[in-house]
Amino acid sequence: MHEYSSTPIGVLDLERSFKPESGHQETIEGLKSACETNGFLIIQNHGIPSELIKETERHAKEFFAQPYETKALSKAPSGVFRGYTPVEKSALSLSRDVETPPDVCEIFSMNRFDDRGVAEKCGLKEGREDFFAPNIWPSNLPGFKETLQSYYAAMEGLADHLMRLSALALDLEEDWFKDNTKGAYLREAATVACDYFANVLTPDYNKAHYDHFHLDHGPRYSSCD
Repeated sequence: MHEYSSTPIGVLDLERSFKPESGHQETIEGLKSACETNGFLIIQNHGIPSELIKETERHAKEFFAQPYETKALSKAPSGVFRGYTPVEKSALSLSRDVETPPDVCEIFSMNRFDDRGVAEKCGLKEGREDFFAPNIWPSNLPGFKETLQSYYAAMEGLADHLMRLSALALDLEEDWFKDNTKGAYLREAATVACDYFANVLTPDYNKAHYDHFHLDHGPRYSSCD
């Protein structure tokens, strides 16, 4: 049985952490406190341009609004988490050895493995081709690929910043996650996924939705993370 925390989710303001002269200690303490209490936090002043977020959302909605037959042209072979994944063809709960009905969302996912050098650095070898597969891009949506790549790069920069703060919170060297072999692998293997939900969820179906927020109202919801 899981124990659930009732501790409020904290808000971490990153603005000062981007200014070397202001010091990081207050931000580091806020991050450490959030991770030691309930493990969640809300980030504000993260530095990701609002225009880029809106443009990414616009492109994601444009992709998911297409007929299934068109979206399916970007579908990956079985076992490859790239491009388009239809409704009920994923089940994130299985990563925790929990069997549930499939996830009721569509997904478009991408990684950095269009660059074979990055893939080889992360461990590409015979037998692992599916995990290091290149991206699958729709050919009919101008600007889709470029926008998602820009969003990935921006989020990667934010993740790098958070990992530096996390290293300091753990009393490690600031670049520990970047210089450490395992940390570098986790950085390169990160995946951006745009999820689209067209279902109203109910409390009785929570276990089938480990990969998104619980919503009790509203017909449609999308996110890229």
